Amino acid sequence: MKFNLIITLFFSILLVSCTTDKSSDIKNESAENKSEEKKPKLVFNKPKSKDLIKPNLEFLKKYNDQYAFDIDLLNIKELRQRMIQLVGEEKFKFIEDLSGNSPIEIRKNVFSSWHYRGSDACCNHAIIVIDFNKNLLCVGICKKLNYSFYTEDGSSSETLYKWYNHEL
Repeated sequence: MKFNLIITLFFSILLVSCTTDKSSDIKNESAENKSEEKKPKLVFNKPKSKDLIKPNLEFLKKYNDQYAFDIDLLNIKELRQRMIQLVGEEKFKFIEDLSGNSPIEIRKNVFSSWHYRGSDACCNHAIIVIDFNKNLLCVGICKKLNYSFYTEDGSSSETLYKWYNHEL
């Protein structure tokens, strides 16, 4: 009788410990999947034309901490030209129509300017990123929660990833 009780108790403990290990494995797999979801593979579009005109944009550094609207950023000839080459007239017009913007920020020689529409900033917004080290223009556009990413050379951009993940 005692022997049966001991065996039953042993198998009960063994069964509980196995179930606990599996549930922790499921939790670990779930956490790994969530971290993978957080940094999705983004597709970076690049312009079709190989004859890009790329005027240097270094002079934009002087606008750090200023608002794009105050300096009429999107009408600066060199930037406007490169943006239209990159995203096209229609998407450039979408960015122009976004009324709000945050101050221009330059960190680690990377320029960023976030543009949004006041009442629906979560659904419609865009970011302009310039990596001065590479003379590379990147643009992210969110239109009705559909994201598009553009870089002049098709490479990825850490700033666009952060913008997409709402880490900026």
